Amino acid sequence: MRIVNDRLSLTATDLVNHVACRHLTRLAFEVASGERAVPDFSDPTVEMLHEKGDAHEKDYLEHLQEVGHQVTIIEGMGLNDVTVADTLKAMREGHEIIVQGSLVQGRWGGHADILRRTPVSSNLGDWSYEVIDTKLARETKAGTILQLSLYSDLVREVQGILPEYMHVVTPWTGFEPQKYRTNDYAAYYRLIKNRLESYFDADQLAQTYPDPRDHCRICRWRDHCRAVRRNDDHVSLVAGISNSQIEEFRRHGIAEVADLVGLSFPVSWITRSATAARFQRLGEQARVQMAAIGTQPVHKALIPADFGIGLAGIPEPSERDMFLAFERAPFVGPNGIQLLLGFLTMNDSGVPEYTGLWAVSEAQEKQAFESLVDLVIEQWESYPDLHLYHYGRTSPNTMMRLAGRHSTRETEIETLLRSGTMVNLYPVVRDGVLASVEKYTLEGLEPFYGLIRSVPVTEAEEVRDDEGRHGNCAHRDHPGE
Repeated sequence: MRIVNDRLSLTATDLVNHVACRHLTRLAFEVASGERAVPDFSDPTVEMLHEKGDAHEKDYLEHLQEVGHQVTIIEGMGLNDVTVADTLKAMREGHEIIVQGSLVQGRWGGHADILRRTPVSSNLGDWSYEVIDTKLARETKAGTILQLSLYSDLVREVQGILPEYMHVVTPWTGFEPQKYRTNDYAAYYRLIKNRLESYFDADQLAQTYPDPRDHCRICRWRDHCRAVRRNDDHVSLVAGISNSQIEEFRRHGIAEVADLVGLSFPVSWITRSATAARFQRLGEQARVQMAAIGTQPVHKALIPADFGIGLAGIPEPSERDMFLAFERAPFVGPNGIQLLLGFLTMNDSGVPEYTGLWAVSEAQEKQAFESLVDLVIEQWESYPDLHLYHYGRTSPNTMMRLAGRHSTRETEIETLLRSGTMVNLYPVVRDGVLASVEKYTLEGLEPFYGLIRSVPVTEAEEVRDDEGRHGNCAHRDHPGE
């Protein structure tokens, strides 16, 4: 987003960001208008994605040249009169492959990764162009479709016809583009585009608030927005709260954690008993978090035990119970590599012993997986009351994925999952303890079991549980390290 000579220019990134977070649109506008500076931002994962994305695009261009295609690269940085003119000239001359083409129409503009000539007549002649984008994601996402739709629309303005197809090239596919029919997504594209244009066409920009969103994980503004929420004592700081619950509280004048603490249950505007129970639980969580402010750094309260729920859901221990710890390297190879399959158990002397099965290739991954499953089955046969403890869904999902990927030990994994041998400690904690944390991740709970780190760990990637709550499960699955 830029403002040049009082004229607002929008790109595909602005379109995608508006879907992800309306407040991000507001922040981008304030930067463009000079009201705010871009924050410093450094995230190793995001930087790695950028590097791998650039490398993938370069590899695809080299592939096109190797198979004999004529490639024209539009030189220069940014959207400007020179790069746009060079792009239009190349299109009118019918160049076969145009890389980093600059296209502008009205307030919209962008750089298409690749424009590929097709034998379909247009205003240009007996040819026209379709858009190809290179992406790392193995599954094409809505944001990619929006980007491609905008670029295709900009191409239409030049050649007079909408490209029939748009394409995505992902890694490990032999550079074979995935094809999408442009008109299949045209209505969605127009809806989002019109929504963003209406946002700026209004007499006054809508006021927005930095509510937590999935996009926060990769957003350069996440620390800024988190600081705003914390300064405001925003109700989103309550562990386990969902966006829909935040909106419901907001409609009834409850915007801060203190407001929720002061709320007396039951309340008249909650009519369903299940909903009332969830909201009352949030009120109790808020009170525990508030109690830790200004007194002691950690505060907790036990939830009354119910049959099979919370702490009452922990089975009787077995002397050979195992605690799982898995780590994955998602950017290695076509499917990522399960870098570590680790577990903690008691040895013959009754001393805790950690074992790590490491892999840096698919063959080693398969071998490590088979070794782990075979060991578990062997222990299970000797100790029928054996349990495999894990936190969150990572471990069982990983074991199912590896069994399917390598076509091995499927029966054993299915038997383990059906038998109840695997015990998820996350719901035990969630339904058994109210803790003064904003997120029930293992990292968030470390102060409660006395772990002191010599080196801080970066915040784990958040995923949502079945109820769509924030920060209740991490992509790391450690037994306590």
